[in-house]
Amino acid sequence: MEQRQLLHFCDSKHPLVYFQHYFRGRATCYGCQESVYGPVYWCPRGDCHWYSHHKSCAEVPLGLHHPLHPLHPLILIDEKTVYPEEKENSSCQVCNESRNEYSYRCYRCDFNLHIKCAVAQLEAEFHDHPLTPMGKSITFTCDICGKEGEGVPNLCATCCFWIHRSCASFPRKLKVVRHEHPLHITHSSFELHELDSRFCQLCVQKVDTRYGLYYCSICDFVAHLTCAIDRTNREDINLLELKDEKNEDVELDQSVESAVAYKVKNVKVGEDGTEIATEIKHFSHEHDLKLTNEEDHSNYEKCNGCVRAILPPFYSCAKCSFFLHKSCVNLPKKKWHPLHRHPLTLRNISTRCDACYQRCNGFFYTCESCKFGLDVQCSLVPEILTHEGHEHRLILFSTSFEQSCSSCGDRRNLVFLCTTCEFALDFKCATLPHTTMYKQHEHPFTLSYTAEDDSGEYYCDICEEERNPNHWFYYCVDCTYSAHPKCILKEINLLELKEENEDAKLGQSVELAGAYIVKNIKVWEGETEIATEIKHFSHEHDLKLTNEEVHNNEEKCDGCVRAILPPFYSCAKCSFFLHKSCANLPKKKRHQLHQHLLTLQKSSMFMSLCTACGQLTNGFLYSCESCEFDLDVQCSLVPEILTHEGHEHRLILSSTSSKQRCSSCGDRRNLVFRCINCEFALDFKCATLPQTTRYKQHEHPFTLCYMAEDDSGKYYCNICEEERNPNHWFYYCANCTYPAHPKCILGKYPNFKFGEAYTFDCHPHPLTFIEETKDDPPCRICSRPCKELIYQCVPCNFHIHINCV
Repeated sequence: MEQRQLLHFCDSKHPLVYFQHYFRGRATCYGCQESVYGPVYWCPRGDCHWYSHHKSCAEVPLGLHHPLHPLHPLILIDEKTVYPEEKENSSCQVCNESRNEYSYRCYRCDFNLHIKCAVAQLEAEFHDHPLTPMGKSITFTCDICGKEGEGVPNLCATCCFWIHRSCASFPRKLKVVRHEHPLHITHSSFELHELDSRFCQLCVQKVDTRYGLYYCSICDFVAHLTCAIDRTNREDINLLELKDEKNEDVELDQSVESAVAYKVKNVKVGEDGTEIATEIKHFSHEHDLKLTNEEDHSNYEKCNGCVRAILPPFYSCAKCSFFLHKSCVNLPKKKWHPLHRHPLTLRNISTRCDACYQRCNGFFYTCESCKFGLDVQCSLVPEILTHEGHEHRLILFSTSFEQSCSSCGDRRNLVFLCTTCEFALDFKCATLPHTTMYKQHEHPFTLSYTAEDDSGEYYCDICEEERNPNHWFYYCVDCTYSAHPKCILKEINLLELKEENEDAKLGQSVELAGAYIVKNIKVWEGETEIATEIKHFSHEHDLKLTNEEVHNNEEKCDGCVRAILPPFYSCAKCSFFLHKSCANLPKKKRHQLHQHLLTLQKSSMFMSLCTACGQLTNGFLYSCESCEFDLDVQCSLVPEILTHEGHEHRLILSSTSSKQRCSSCGDRRNLVFRCINCEFALDFKCATLPQTTRYKQHEHPFTLCYMAEDDSGKYYCNICEEERNPNHWFYYCANCTYPAHPKCILGKYPNFKFGEAYTFDCHPHPLTFIEETKDDPPCRICSRPCKELIYQCVPCNFHIHINCV
């Protein structure tokens, strides 16, 4: 498509090209000197990307008659080209300022109007009506940014809405790196209640919902205008091409890092039977490296990967002074990091880290497309950090304004913020070693977080300068020797200087159409069309809609493997059931836990392991065709921000490198929903527990309960008769005062549907899938006893394990 161009009055050599959405980072309008966000004209020449204009500034007329100066026409000029002797006469008659911007001027009368003060009407992409400048400078509060100040407001009389001219250029929608969906600007309380206590999920600061903000209604994601528009957060993509799409790297799984960066040369079998690589060839060194478990008695040897003191076990080169911690050897060659949108590759270079801003000549994770790099220490810090130096959890956020680090006082954009108090920690301090050595000092130094005494006078024993008692420091208890971290680690710093688009037509928030073909339709009251008969991809026969309850409590949906309740589709020839909601599941979708497209598949003949809850299932799965990543139906439907009856606060999905303990069951998982207000955590298995369920022939339903049923102090499960933890969730029948563990109510395999018959090559008759047998017959393939998860043919007394099929 031919691009729209404009030959501008300032320079005929620079034709300006029009773009509906500016997506190349931060820029300033050459005409009005305000930031450029939305529709823009700019010069594509490689030597002048600075020559950008708002659409409204580029299209102003070359001359005009203005009611503030009716005697003579005004001519458009560029204040930057005005002769010095004219500067003192070039102030705008409305705002009384001279700011090197385009102006309308009458040379006869020395009359001057800035273009933003002279324009008759202004259009904002996010507002339905034109905005009119008031014509004089007053003190007002902008309805978009919420800031009070003096200026010329642009008013919409219809809506009683007035804003700064610069705020009119905020784009209607944009995309940030830290969120999967586009964000839309909102400047009313229709979507957000004014009394809600909201915080920006980019900077962890409160958001005033009375004014403008960026919002994702799908995820209830809120961000300040300035945070979302900041170039460190905003994703540089063309929103016209976006349509809620996202480029992906099909070679890299976001939750599974790629293979290690070495080849094994020799292996030794340990006492426990574990194979240990005793000699390797690492990509970073020309010679083979051998494993050492002995301590190096020199304080000066450092790892060539993380540039920290070398401690066993480590690999070293017999020919060179080259050392690598075993943990640094095992670093993956490629990985993802929340600070960057592209996969990062491990390299051995000398450069500056974009997280801690320190130079290093060790290993770096760098982006092949961008000039972005992380040193090893910063790449390993989790997004949600628990640090000995602070009592609350800290969350990684990239802010548009600099935060002061509570540990050292430096100001950074990248910090770990506490949502409970004002504590902030930058990457440099978050990666300080807890203990370290200093030159020939005989004792180790320990990182300390509070003043060593109450003397009121605190000095560094190395540089002999005063220390801030609120800042962290290193301390030798044996010698009562204290020092700045920069003084202790100064020597270390000196030595340190020693995606492929998988489906371009699919958006992250727009899922594809359902996975069935409609055979018959019925029109109900209100002229609603209901598909009464369908052909679903998962079953060979047509399925008919039923609104009557099934009398057999044990019938399950073949999709979600939960009890079948109306409305549902069923097969008249087979014992096949699908909830209407499961039939309507999209064939393809995206999920926040994985960067690739997921496809709905039927796994009913075999078992699969859900990556989120860690449970086996033979129901429907959303699977990645490139990676070993599977989600069962229940886990695929849990939102990233979860509101659950079992907890008073909202829970946010968190993927951590260290396992978190689930408050509901006590199991430890990497994937949990965490509360930012307290220590509560919930794993996927418990987050997807049904609120009510049936148990065998018990006449009443069981309800999921979150606190002990009484204050007796003794709590048992009425099924297994074992003791229950009173802090853990359980199922309860109030009619019978009958409590039970969830695992006892739901069974060992709650996500399996048993009783289905399938045909395999290993036997001429259909085989029925059953949970367990009474007499443990031998498997016809492996001869081991068949205890559970078995296919059987009763007439032939034929049994086979599910894994042996």
